[in-house]
Amino acid sequence: MLLREGYSAFAAMALRERREAGLPPFSALALVRAERRDTRGPEAFLREGRSLGLRERHRGTTLLGPVPAPMEPRADRYRWHLLVQTRERIRLQTFLRAWLPQLAALKSSRRVRWSVDVDPQEYT
Repeated sequence: MLLREGYSAFAAMALRERREAGLPPFSALALVRAERRDTRGPEAFLREGRSLGLRERHRGTTLLGPVPAPMEPRADRYRWHLLVQTRERIRLQTFLRAWLPQLAALKSSRRVRWSVDVDPQEYT
């Protein structure tokens, strides 16, 4: 399409697809990544975190996952992802402000390496 119809038509189509899928710039995302040398630790931590998040959940916040990372294992470590999606950035910030301290307080958080990426560029 890009070669046939040019950049403007391609960009319009890509934005339309992103709007329909609820992807940025029409939403705000945060990706929680967890990893460890076994697959059970990251999955258990993110399942616990999801349960907390569902209790803490603010209107318009969706939690997707946890799921194995697309390219696992990497460097002998298993990685899992949990995606937080909202329509508005302020809702994402409000949710994360309440939820992240609860995640850090989980016993399972000390058994995995984990991080949060707001507006992730990739999901690997």
